[in-house]
Amino acid sequence: MNGLVEVVVNGRGSYGCSAIAISGSGKAGEMLADFVDSDLQGSVRSTEMVIDRINEVRTGKQASWVRNGNGYLLKILPDRAILQDLYPPANSEDTVTVGLSHLEDAVRQWAEALKSLEKRPSR
Repeated sequence: MNGLVEVVVNGRGSYGCSAIAISGSGKAGEMLADFVDSDLQGSVRSTEMVIDRINEVRTGKQASWVRNGNGYLLKILPDRAILQDLYPPANSEDTVTVGLSHLEDAVRQWAEALKSLEKRPSR
């Protein structure tokens, strides 16, 4: 694992992408992996939207961007992303901050995995 998350095609995810597995390293990586799996799910369009918003905030076209998803509130700022678990387990940290590069890497890995599944022939 090079970053906070690793995406593997042919694993088992917990939501609509049963052919993709994502895992995270440390609390931030685990929450980032869960966000991608639960909130972006099997939608290439959602991954592209998040990547576009990262670039818009990074370049100053937008000051920030907020997305309220299934399980997480994502706030993108020019120098970081904040993930807040909307349904945290008892006695658990509900917010983590990650670098934009970590968020972008996780979303891009997920998008690439989704696109690779689209190219596979149906059985």
